[in-house]
Amino acid sequence: MFPSEEPRVQGQGMGEITGLAAPRLEWQSSIKTSTGRPRKPRVIVPEATRKKDEPISHRDQLAKASVRSYDNKTRTMHAQPIVFGSGDLRRVYARPLLKVDGETVPDRGEAVRQLDGGPVYWQSLETFKDGTLAPPRTLDPLTDEQIAAIEFELWLAKHYPDPLARFRYLVRERDALVVVNHSGGKDSQAMYLHLTRDLGLPRKQIRVVHADLPGADWPGTLDHIKATTDEKVKVVTAQYSDGSVKELYDYVLKRKKFPSAAQRYCTSDLKTSPIDAWIRQAMCELNGLKKHCKVPANGQRIVISTLGMRAQESDNRAGLSEWEISVGDSVAGRLWFEYLPIFRWTEKQVFSSIERHRQAPFWIYGRTPQDCRRLVEAGSVDQHGHCVPMRRMSCVFCIMSSVRDIGVASLIGPQEIAEKICDTEVETGHTFKHKTTFPDLQLKGRAEVYAGTKKRLDVITTARKLSGPCQ
Repeated sequence: MFPSEEPRVQGQGMGEITGLAAPRLEWQSSIKTSTGRPRKPRVIVPEATRKKDEPISHRDQLAKASVRSYDNKTRTMHAQPIVFGSGDLRRVYARPLLKVDGETVPDRGEAVRQLDGGPVYWQSLETFKDGTLAPPRTLDPLTDEQIAAIEFELWLAKHYPDPLARFRYLVRERDALVVVNHSGGKDSQAMYLHLTRDLGLPRKQIRVVHADLPGADWPGTLDHIKATTDEKVKVVTAQYSDGSVKELYDYVLKRKKFPSAAQRYCTSDLKTSPIDAWIRQAMCELNGLKKHCKVPANGQRIVISTLGMRAQESDNRAGLSEWEISVGDSVAGRLWFEYLPIFRWTEKQVFSSIERHRQAPFWIYGRTPQDCRRLVEAGSVDQHGHCVPMRRMSCVFCIMSSVRDIGVASLIGPQEIAEKICDTEVETGHTFKHKTTFPDLQLKGRAEVYAGTKKRLDVITTARKLSGPCQ
């Protein structure tokens, strides 16, 4: 079905496997970030193993790897990831190679139990605070279709090592559908301009989609996206089963806690899920089929979802993969890839690209004299009389925002959103950020707007005198 791959050499990885989110494992790199923290775990995708250069199907492995009981330790199974790439961009595309009868692989974790023809239980090396190991989790077998998709990805990586070359090949030679995820922020805008103006992608192969968060987004976001793109923008919203829209802070009330860096359900439930559902539907319509379709063998089957994430933004984003196959979505005849076209760009390059194409980013960035005056009029001004813009754009008040940005947003953003957050804190008993109430965040943020990071008593007093929501 897809181009086959020549036999590959099993490499050696860095770090160790620290967990499993079926059907994928996570690879914890030993490389540290600039702050000394380990990089974000990367995805390990299962794939076919080889014995004497002959592929062994996943089902055959499960059938042949027989372990009667872990408790009496009659046999122990170990797993070896297969790694390719080099240096900081090293990635793992490996289903564990099951080994038995005492063969060990250091620092990789081990599969501790498997019934005949049943699932593999993956024992993580991760430990809890009390020193105990995380409980074993199930490693679900992949379908033959998913394995074929991974084989195709490996073939791509071999023939087109650079992600951009891979992207161009799929667009030009395989008529891939390119989905531009557009939030309205500077990075999404620069990414769209790069794809359409710099790379010259055929417009018929481009779809622009925006996930709307009513009651949480900046007013005018959708108008800005429409004004800076040439395609029709598809707007999606997360909905309940009865068709009603999931508004962020009502959703927080239902869950009785705000999102956090560790649990960003606002992104997964309200943005990623509805966008992915629409992409699946778009693939059906592209092939003249209805909802929940299976792409025919001769249909247009490749989709590339592009996002404007950059390594410079944070240590967590620096640990992302610039190019990746989405194994879980590569079913029903689809091949689904995720690509970060401006992953290596700096913030300066982003703004320069927007200005080079004679556009301006959303006004809260304060990149034009008119936008700066608007910020000053709204009250976002420092002690020297200079306008203070937002550094990033997402929701008006984002749980990932800096204290300074929360201060700016409390001055220039809609008051009703801030009041909604304050009411939600009271109703749930849960604070917007860990152990810090939203009014306190506003107060500290305004102090930073006024005097930078200096926390003098007179600065806090001055900030306290500023009128605003929740005070």
